[in-house]
Amino acid sequence: MSDGEEEELRISDESEEEVVADDVIEEEEILESEEDQPDEILVDDTSQEQSDPTGDTHYVFTVRVCLPIDMMPGIEARLYIDTLIKRAGGKVDSVVRCARLPSADYETQMKEHTINVQIPVPSGSARQSALASFLSRFTTQSRGGLHNQVMIEIPKLTSVFNEIRTDDSDVLVNNLALGNCPNPGLFFVRGNFFSRNNNMLSNLSMPPDRPGGSTRNVFHQCISWAHFEHDQKQITIRFAVKLTTPSDDGLLFRGFRIVLQYTSIQSITVDAGAPIDSNRSIDFFFRLKHPPALYEVQPTHIGEKRVLNLGRPEKRYNNWSRVLEWPGDDRSQGCSRLCLSESSVFHLSIKDNKGRNKMFSIAARIQSRVSTIKVFFGSIVSMRRKAIKLPVLPSLGSFRADYALQAIVSRGMAVTDELFDARTGKDQGRMSFFMKRLLWCMKECRLACEEALELVLTAIDERRNITVERAFDRLYSTRVELYRRSASSQRSVQAVRTVPPNCVLIRKLMVTPSRQLPMAPDVMMTNRVVRQFGADHALRIVYRDENFLKLRTADFGTDQMAPLLIDMVKNTMDGRVTICGRDYQFLAWSNSQMRDQGCYMYSQVEKEDGSVISIDNIRDWMGNFSSSKNVPKLMARMGQCF
Repeated sequence: MSDGEEEELRISDESEEEVVADDVIEEEEILESEEDQPDEILVDDTSQEQSDPTGDTHYVFTVRVCLPIDMMPGIEARLYIDTLIKRAGGKVDSVVRCARLPSADYETQMKEHTINVQIPVPSGSARQSALASFLSRFTTQSRGGLHNQVMIEIPKLTSVFNEIRTDDSDVLVNNLALGNCPNPGLFFVRGNFFSRNNNMLSNLSMPPDRPGGSTRNVFHQCISWAHFEHDQKQITIRFAVKLTTPSDDGLLFRGFRIVLQYTSIQSITVDAGAPIDSNRSIDFFFRLKHPPALYEVQPTHIGEKRVLNLGRPEKRYNNWSRVLEWPGDDRSQGCSRLCLSESSVFHLSIKDNKGRNKMFSIAARIQSRVSTIKVFFGSIVSMRRKAIKLPVLPSLGSFRADYALQAIVSRGMAVTDELFDARTGKDQGRMSFFMKRLLWCMKECRLACEEALELVLTAIDERRNITVERAFDRLYSTRVELYRRSASSQRSVQAVRTVPPNCVLIRKLMVTPSRQLPMAPDVMMTNRVVRQFGADHALRIVYRDENFLKLRTADFGTDQMAPLLIDMVKNTMDGRVTICGRDYQFLAWSNSQMRDQGCYMYSQVEKEDGSVISIDNIRDWMGNFSSSKNVPKLMARMGQCF
């Protein structure tokens, strides 16, 4: 090889702006041309340590970075990642993979960069400490990316931070918040709590040491702390909110407890780039599948005073009741019912008083208990923003489209922050661009618009990586093209969902303690009532907890007649459920529906001749059950119609 050819292949590491040789560009083009081919076996990415002449060792591990394809070209993305890694004290050892992730056309197209990174491990230090320092520096160097924020993932994180513990208790909490991340690097705070030093938890004076016993679970440095119960697969956070006006009996605080199941976590983003000082902290951002459970403790009466003690074990002090909000104080804004139910991200800021290795091992331990949870490292900027007041949704001209739109909007802040802004709530006459787009599509092709909305709803429930507007445009364009081709070829368009014979699509409403979620229609067997009065006016009600599991009275506190549980069921059974202008009323339930904690509701049926069939008319048609005086027997006989 000549000197000129060697000069073309050399990449200068001395200058801050790297120059990419023609040879590297050709390699990148080859990788990009193979994006659509299925990936089979990757190169060996086993973590390893290498010796250094100075006595230090080098630790090599695999890093995965996923970036949107439209963020920047592939070569620029590679150079940007390399620059961040070098600024964090690492070095790119080799490239394992660079390819597009398989996804549907309506999803956000992502490109995965998998590389081996080499970091120095000083003599006498552990690789866990070296990796923790690298991740902290990387988070600091990548701060402020917002929409283009780079997050890294370590596939074998659990093999590095591999300490096995049943729990991590008494982890001090700086603050916690609920809200939404509209993009990877920004967090909208909708409800929060800021901790304070535990100078006086109650008006009761307690000695610093109890003779013959331990002070653990009684005295804490802060009035909020977390308990990571890895064997139980849940996080318990206890905190006390200071009352704005002290009560007459001396009570100064209200105590609360948040329980977050590991199975309700979709991913974790660890922000370890906080300044290194006495108040340093590590921020955990949990992307949620379901809202957490919130409980309030009842104070203990000691003489004429009430005392709040959050530290006692639940088996000895378990007078907790399920609630849906906590109040604010002079430092925090609190959390409303809307914020608790519609937030998609839970932020937990932990004091870094036990070392960053310990904090990173908590994330690794959570991932080891639930393997589907992904752990990312990067920077997220937090800012307060008021919850958007939803405007009155315009009618699209058909109940099917209105129902699908209502279901999409009910999916929480992850959807409403994208479709609406703060000005929409102030000006009710202002219509968002997405609503105008829907009205135009309904005029062009009603069936395609209805089917596209239902497909978007399904994609949201499947937690696909989409933006609502882009996904709707792609799906609508595809369905319109199918209808145009069918019109020219005189062939019918295949339905989005195939319904077997003797089955119908029936809409379902999931009622939880904090919200009502219209679900996509389910395929169900027909019955006498549906065949007579049609499936379009039927509604199946299902009562579930926030995690979509069956209700249990034990999850609502010690009171078997929990007010929250009673109100949730009674309000829908006694009253009416209104969805897109239709009023649904309770009809009956079958034995199988009762076991599934569900029932049937129906709305008024308008016949072609203009007559209206009410819910009482439907019951009269079902039969005369006046001879049954026993309520369970009466409902069992009525349930035979289903």
